[in-house]
Amino acid sequence: MPVSRSPLPPTTSRVVFVDVDGTLVDHDGRVPDSAKHAIHAARANGHLVFMCTGRSRPELWPEVTDIGFDGLIAGAGAFAAVGDLELVHRHFDPAQVERVADFFGRHGFDYFFEGAYGLFGTHGVRDRVETMLRAAVADAARFANLRRGFFAYMDLIQVDPRPGRPVSKLLFLLEEGVTFEDVRAEFGDFHVIPSSVPTFGTLCGEMQLPGVHKASGIDRVTEHLGIERRHTLAIGDSDNDRHVYIDKSGSADIRLYRDVCGSDRVDCCRIPSDRGGPFGVIHCLYGESTSFECCRWCSRFRRCFGHGRLLHDRC
Repeated sequence: MPVSRSPLPPTTSRVVFVDVDGTLVDHDGRVPDSAKHAIHAARANGHLVFMCTGRSRPELWPEVTDIGFDGLIAGAGAFAAVGDLELVHRHFDPAQVERVADFFGRHGFDYFFEGAYGLFGTHGVRDRVETMLRAAVADAARFANLRRGFFAYMDLIQVDPRPGRPVSKLLFLLEEGVTFEDVRAEFGDFHVIPSSVPTFGTLCGEMQLPGVHKASGIDRVTEHLGIERRHTLAIGDSDNDRHVYIDKSGSADIRLYRDVCGSDRVDCCRIPSDRGGPFGVIHCLYGESTSFECCRWCSRFRRCFGHGRLLHDRC
């Protein structure tokens, strides 16, 4: 991860936080050129661009990291770094690890813990994930592409259902007979959501510590940089992005969209795919363009063209 440059004064410098799965990377595991160009242009013009992902660090792969970023929020806010400087590393305590392992072990469910420095799971979880992936992806070439990048981390999962090393998240695979509501009832003090990866289907979920989400990581980064949150832009597409757009008063951080769209309540900025999809916003606001022409398509729509969404408080 490149070391961050010194930020410009808040009046000129902005910080952009980019989700990975379904936003930076489409669900075929490809990084579109529009995304790379927008990120490069924004950074060349003095703005800072961070990955902001639910993935843990070991789950990222070179095609993504080699784009070039000023820092990373990973584990949906459990880990945050500016350049090589680690700002946040939240993880389960040993009693929480035992409690999770006891519950899922009692039901015979596969799972794996995600940490900033390793992935640890049940004996059968790698085969189970591989089986789900093959069932969801019939095309051999597409499967091979996903396996090389998007799901390459599967090879890194160590068999260790009760790891003694720091872990910050859990991915679990349910069987028929147990629902998400059952898991939420058991772990009401955790944040439990469906998996943000559609390939895993409806029986896959994620669990993380309460109060840990992408917004908490963003807050720590902006505090460190001395940049007000109104000078930030975040792009994402799933449940673990919702917290990003709601500040402590319950209002969405949409100053930039208000400037462009002339509205105080914008659900989503809709940019046609031939203008770069959601990354047209970054390129338009912070890239080589000097006008907001591309944002004349902005409107109150839930979904955007392209493979991503810009979520706000009512999505």
